[in-house]
Amino acid sequence: MKRSVFVLLFASAVAVLAPAQPAAPIVTLRINGHAAAPAPSELWRGEPVIAEVVLRQSDRAAQEPISLDPPGSGWATRVKIAVTDAGGATATWPFVVAGNPSGGALALRPDAVTTLVLRLDALASAAFAPGRYHLAARLDLVDGRGWRGVVESEPVDVELVAPPAAPTGAALGQRQLFRVRDALLANDIPRAEAAANEMLRADYQRSEGFVAKALVSEAKGERRLALVFIDLATARAAGVADMKSVPGAETPKPNPVPLEYYDLRRRFETMPLNEPEPEPLPGYPDNVAAQENATPPPPSAPSFKTVAPAAVAPVATGATAFAAASSGDTKFLGDSRGQWAAGAEASSVHGTPKYGAQQATGSPNITSYADHPEAWVSQSADRGEEWLKLTFAAPVRASAVRVRQTLNPGTIVKIEAFAADGRSAVVWSGRDTNVYPKNQIAWFIATFEPPPFPVQTIKLTLNSTLVRGWNAIDAVQLVGDP
Repeated sequence: MKRSVFVLLFASAVAVLAPAQPAAPIVTLRINGHAAAPAPSELWRGEPVIAEVVLRQSDRAAQEPISLDPPGSGWATRVKIAVTDAGGATATWPFVVAGNPSGGALALRPDAVTTLVLRLDALASAAFAPGRYHLAARLDLVDGRGWRGVVESEPVDVELVAPPAAPTGAALGQRQLFRVRDALLANDIPRAEAAANEMLRADYQRSEGFVAKALVSEAKGERRLALVFIDLATARAAGVADMKSVPGAETPKPNPVPLEYYDLRRRFETMPLNEPEPEPLPGYPDNVAAQENATPPPPSAPSFKTVAPAAVAPVATGATAFAAASSGDTKFLGDSRGQWAAGAEASSVHGTPKYGAQQATGSPNITSYADHPEAWVSQSADRGEEWLKLTFAAPVRASAVRVRQTLNPGTIVKIEAFAADGRSAVVWSGRDTNVYPKNQIAWFIATFEPPPFPVQTIKLTLNSTLVRGWNAIDAVQLVGDP
């Protein structure tokens, strides 16, 4: 009897002294962005499948991390995706781990989460039979040297179907975006970039193409471009470009933006800045206030030569200046000597009628610096020389041209004036040395001596490689006397 009591007391003491097993970690699973839900998510056969397995502590108030430490291998090898079909039979989906997760043990802290990404290529998914499947992530550490046990995520049900003949824009955009993500996970940046460019060419109106460009820029280490593209994606998703203010009507509310876009922006902001610093004009000025107050150099007198319509005029020089939208709009809209373009054509357009050349006619109608469909935008960004030709109702003795730039100003390199009979002259050319405040609408202003003929048409030549991203023009004003 005494011996039994002693054994019982000894066992109790050992139990008290032994460290308690921490609570099992929580495992969650997302398949192509879809988590567990009452209804199955639709997957298309022949599209890549991306599984995101998230591990976190169940006790956020815990003082110590959980150690996931399998003997003889890295922790990531103990995470598997179990797949069963509708009848309960095991299906083999050959997921592979993407990237290079840390080897050995994982210290799962209570204030953080760890995500392991696995991918299944498009050829593999094309071979699976259509139907419903159940996928669950399993963490198996029964022999772990830290936490021990087995834990599974809630199953994610998917319906594997043939791609529809006419998918909706939203569905197609999401699936194209996953193709870009899959290419990046496979470290195939050229394939990802080609897919992202194709997305923008196919549908410039949706946000997913800009997200794809942002992810590609991140993979290439281009922090500034990644931030520009995710901001454009956010504006697209919110519907900012399609909002119109109507006097007396309630201000339209933006559409909800996926939280992922804000998470991506925060991630891009932490990227190392490995790109060379740009010139302090235009785009990212460091000394806007000083430059705005600087005295501009005196204008040099332009030289003109009237030429036949097919000839090329010699380069002329003239003074340039810029005005912020807040001051320029008020001043120029009331200028009795100014007239807005009545017709327009361009070297290329990003769409019709949105982004078309006609969007640069008439008075200004864009209220904020943004990618807006009611401005002219060329077909592609950063592809070199583009031009915009504008015709005005009345020929005048022209002395100035004012260009309202609503996105990425600073690319105008030449302005030509034309008479109704085809005579022409270059009234300004050179590099735009204005320092534009960041993310603001700005006017480019060229003043010059009137050419020796009545001007009815103006041609703007742009070098789109000078400022990254699409360059947008909302309105052009010709200033002169009858």
